[in-house]
Amino acid sequence: MRRTILAVIAVIGFTFYVAATIATGQTPGSIKIGVVDQERVLNDSAEGKRLNAELQKLRSAKMTAIDAKEKEISGIQEQLLRASGTLSDDKRDDLSRQLKRKRIEYERLNDDANAEFQEAGGRAQARLISIFRDIVTKYASEKGFTVILEKGSIYFASPTVGITDEVLARFNAAVPAGAASQPKNK
Repeated sequence: MRRTILAVIAVIGFTFYVAATIATGQTPGSIKIGVVDQERVLNDSAEGKRLNAELQKLRSAKMTAIDAKEKEISGIQEQLLRASGTLSDDKRDDLSRQLKRKRIEYERLNDDANAEFQEAGGRAQARLISIFRDIVTKYASEKGFTVILEKGSIYFASPTVGITDEVLARFNAAVPAGAASQPKNK
């Protein structure tokens, strides 16, 4: 839905631009259009791959902690089931309280892990998009583009207006692998 709205806004803006160009005596032939695949640049860039690897590492660490908590809960549940007839009421109540506490801890751990992962993903995406926009803006100025559109927001574009490979190369040159600044943890 958002992309459709952006595409409509881009088309309307472009239409006004063409009308203004014609009205001022410039020819529409002086318009230079480029199309870039933002998703490909962000995913295929060295920085995008590095940040994705960091996110996967974070996810793995959180899943390990969550799995350990699940095993604790399963152990207590198993204790309760195996010895339910032989346990004293006090011992059964104690195990039930432990089980309840472990389930609460599990929910908190899961919620905290999800929140941390989403926050880290948001920071990574914001960083990549910021770099991407700076590079596209500089590239457009250097190459004399009138407008650069995002590939996902248009229905058709001739391959001759595609600039994704050049933007990807500039992205990797701007943020070389291993030289990128590490995102700050809050």
